[in-house]
Order: sequence, then C-alpha cells, then structure tokens
Amino acid sequence: ARVRCAAAVRMHRRAAAATATAAAAASAAACCLADPSREDAYFAAARRVPLAAASAAWGQCARAQLPAVAREPVLGAYCTAFGADASEAALPLASYESLASFFCRELRSDARPIAEADAARGERALVVSPCDGTVLASGQVHGGDTSAAIGRIKGVNYSPHALLAVPKEALPDRPLHYAVLYLAPGDYHRVHSPAALRFERRRHVSGALLPVNPIVSARLPGLHAANERVVFEGSWEGGWMSMTAVGALGVGSIKLLADHERGCSSRASEAPGEPGHECKYSPARRSLAGEQVCAFELGSTVVLLFEAPSGWTFDGGALPPGTRVRVGQRLGTCGRTRSTARSALLRRSAAGFS
Repeated sequence: ARVRCAAAVRMHRRAAAATATAAAAASAAACCLADPSREDAYFAAARRVPLAAASAAWGQCARAQLPAVAREPVLGAYCTAFGADASEAALPLASYESLASFFCRELRSDARPIAEADAARGERALVVSPCDGTVLASGQVHGGDTSAAIGRIKGVNYSPHALLAVPKEALPDRPLHYAVLYLAPGDYHRVHSPAALRFERRRHVSGALLPVNPIVSARLPGLHAANERVVFEGSWEGGWMSMTAVGALGVGSIKLLADHERGCSSRASEAPGEPGHECKYSPARRSLAGEQVCAFELGSTVVLLFEAPSGWTFDGGALPPGTRVRVGQRLGTCGRTRSTARSALLRRSAAGFS
C-alpha cells in the first residue's frame, strides 16, 4: 500500500509540473493573441518553457496503469469532459489500462466505413479523410512557386517546403491541393491512409511541442512548420502525395502502426537546418485507403498535400473551416458533379466556427 501511495504522489507531482508548464505556455499565447505583433515573443517565451519535459511528464501520467476499479470512472469522466464517444471503441472502458491506451484506442470494425469511388458515375482519384477532426483550411497552391503558402483560418499562412522540411525545389512543379485537419482531445486519435497510397519515405523532423488548437494556430504563422512532426511521402493514382502528422503540447509521441516501423532504412535528413531523420521504405509500403498508419497520444493536426488529376475538386467545391470530418469520409474526387445537398451539409456543419 505504501508503494502504491508513493507512486501516486510521484504521478501527482509530474501532473502538477505539466499543468504549470502548460499554464505558462498558455499565458505566453494569450499575450500574442492580444497583440499579433508579439508573435516572435510568443515563440521565444514558449521555447524557454520546458514544453518537451511537460509533454514527457504528461506522457508518464497518461501511461500510468489505472487500478481496475478506477478505469471506468476515470475514462468515463474523460469522455464526458472532451466529448469522446466510448460506444465506438473496440473494447469496454474497463479494458483500457491507462489514459494513453484509451487515447490510441481502436474502434469497432463498423465504426468508420471507408468511402469508395462510384465508377458508375465516372468517379476516380478519391481522397478520404485520414482522421477524425475539424477542417482548419483547404485549398490549392503551386509547388513550383517558392512563395506558395498553405492558407489557414483568418488569413495566416506557412510554406509547404517548411512544413515538409525539404528544399523549395523538391516539391512537384504543379498545382497541389491541401487540407489541414485538427484533432481535438476527444477525437479518435489514429491516422489512416487517405487513398490507395504507395508510401516511399518517412521523415521525422525535430521541433517544438507548441499548442496547435485553432485559436492559437490561427494567429501564429509557421506554427505547424515549427512543431515536431512526421512526414509520410509517396504516390497515388493522382501523382505525388504527402501526409504530415504534427505533434503538439502533450503529444510528444506519434506512434507508427502496421508495418511502418519495419522495412525502412534510416538516414539523416537532408533538409538544411532541420534536425531529424528520414528513412526510405524498401520496398515501398503499399496501403489501401483507410489502413492505419500512425496514432497520436492526445490531439494534434494532420496536413494533406498532394497532386491530383485535372478536374479534381473537394466535395462541394471546398471544405469550409469548421467542417467536421471522420476517418474514411470522402474529401474530394474527379468526375463528379457538384452536389448541392453536400454543399449545404458542409455549410451547416461549419456554421458558427469562424
């Protein structure tokens, strides 16, 4: 009993330290939000705060084993606080030994049907949502334009090459579509393949662990390109495609799933000034749309950037900021007439976000 008590005290102290650190980061963010010109001050202040240590402390707390009798009350309270749907989980709450195991939970096999292209209507090159989350931004940039920027809500932008940690000339010299999807703490945390994809390389880019919630990310250019992230690159029927999993405060761990940990030869990243590692899949890792790729230990962001055939569009012509999406839900395709009903649905789901 004394050992269990001591362990509980240690865990409480780590949680208190993590909470204090998060509060300091939030205070710095509040200063920046009150005065956007203080963005540099925010980054400087946030980097002085030991966010990596806070994330590590949170990770230790989240991975601490819960007594069997406490699992349902603790995890049930979490679901209530953050709006997580426990009924979709593959296992009952009492089966999850820790918060971390619940964050990375699998869902029932029928919980997320994966959309398919309707060949009878001439559809092809279907892209589906890789995660549950909220659309922060979507649109198009030109890979050959060195000044190209991925737009976000409220007009704040950042460059694709900085996000991917590659030289400017490494991007395809063609139009590229993008979608930025935010995962809240209550969302399902596994990330899936957005299309039938041939994964060719994976790049881990070291960085900060700054908060990525919509309020902060809307006002801080370069936030996603400053945070720790894992970039997956490959090809699909529309050409080149990348999917970037961006870490955040409390999300220092991005777990690789399926076979993404194996068959990959590592080497140092070639991106100048970007510490990290890149590995090449040998042979390339083929994945069907909807197959699991990685998982976050809390909430964060996924950024899709990809080529597509001429005529490819997001469903309804655009994904309005604030639109809720789920794994396997169709995002866009070629050869489909714009659906008025679909456009109306997107507008309703985005109402009140901005």
